[in-house]
Amino acid sequence: MPQLEVTLVTCRTLRQGSQIETNRYTKDYADVAAVCFMNPDDMAELGVKEGSHVKVTTEAGSVVVKASAYKGNPRGLAFIPLGPWANAVIPAKTRSTGMPFFKDLKSVIEPTDEPILSVEEIVARNAGKKPLKIPVEYLMSPADFKGEGVFESHVCTICGCD
Repeated sequence: MPQLEVTLVTCRTLRQGSQIETNRYTKDYADVAAVCFMNPDDMAELGVKEGSHVKVTTEAGSVVVKASAYKGNPRGLAFIPLGPWANAVIPAKTRSTGMPFFKDLKSVIEPTDEPILSVEEIVARNAGKKPLKIPVEYLMSPADFKGEGVFESHVCTICGCD
């Protein structure tokens, strides 16, 4: 299979940012966060079309996401919205800054037939735990929560901590 070396960056998008405030355990969230935005010419070089599955690999690991053409990217640059799929390929190294490095990641992108993991599956994989099923009545945005409280036995959908 063809492979393409690119520089990977992670960032927020408007759609990912608004979806994260509603419900992260939905297909709608995966549709906006499990995406790799690529230059259309890079996609053509790989032989992938809009919505095709691609595997993105960095020194930290691999993740399967869907490819999406974005003309604003120069050739050789790809980006994934922040979230559990991006976190799967972010190295723990901080380059002495105390913060993981979310930009300028050397990566390889290749077409794949592998499935895109659900939010629960990718968070569990990132955290090294089995998938957590949370009853829908417990799922809320921070704006819905009133007062004080402690949430227990919940895996963070951003970083996988619990």
